[in-house]
Amino acid sequence: MQTPAVNASTAAGDTERALGLADGLASDELRQLLIDGPRFDQAMAALDRAYATDRDAQDVRSSYQHALQQRLGTGPDAPRLSRLHCGISHCLGEITGTLENPSVLFGAPRDAVGRQLPVNEAMVRSILAAEGGPTGYRLAFSLDPTPRTGPSTAR
Repeated sequence: MQTPAVNASTAAGDTERALGLADGLASDELRQLLIDGPRFDQAMAALDRAYATDRDAQDVRSSYQHALQQRLGTGPDAPRLSRLHCGISHCLGEITGTLENPSVLFGAPRDAVGRQLPVNEAMVRSILAAEGGPTGYRLAFSLDPTPRTGPSTAR
């Protein structure tokens, strides 16, 4: 018989797999998720629900939230991390504002006490305004030390 904590952890891992995060960040499914606003919102809500009571996931979220906002800057015109939800091995987030170079987000992020945080794969997609300029970005990144290059296979 499994304990509630084991059941919750299994369900949370199933959520990451169902969102296509376990198949690697190069998957077409994840690319579509980052482009499709309503689907992205649903994925963010699902990740939040699955890990809302998981202390480890909340610690991961807090650390990366701090690190990403530090990367974005703190001035009045700086972009803002508007949402971030993390599981144990993946995070989804959204940034409002514009960035000159979105890849700067993932260059050796550090937590509040200066420890380097792993980012092993990352994908960033622009959210475009009607006139064509970016108004924000959706992002996904993996903390998994084993990057995936295609769909994972069950063994």
